[in-house]
Amino acid sequence: MKFPQLPVGAQFELDGKTYTKTTPLVGTATDGSGQRMIPRYAVLRPIGEPVQATPASNFGPLDPDKVRAAFATFEADAMRLLDEACGDDAGRCDALKAALGEAGQRFRDGL
Repeated sequence: MKFPQLPVGAQFELDGKTYTKTTPLVGTATDGSGQRMIPRYAVLRPIGEPVQATPASNFGPLDPDKVRAAFATFEADAMRLLDEACGDDAGRCDALKAALGEAGQRFRDGL
């Protein structure tokens, strides 16, 4: 079996050592000796029962009102940081704020 075929959390053996897949690129030795980047081409021996791939989100269903509120906070912070970054270049800052506002509206429209 190849590394990309294993879900995160699966254990496997490589070069006589047991690892757990901790990211799409890294295996962590189960004996605590550290991490190792695992090449895509490496042939691995899975250990134990196959691990079910977990969904990308373990947050459960999202509340659209909470998403909107979180995005509004993010957008306000981004606008404030943009003001700080632009300094005296108000013309450039206004153009960037307009572009950020349009991107925010596209996000809200997509909800």
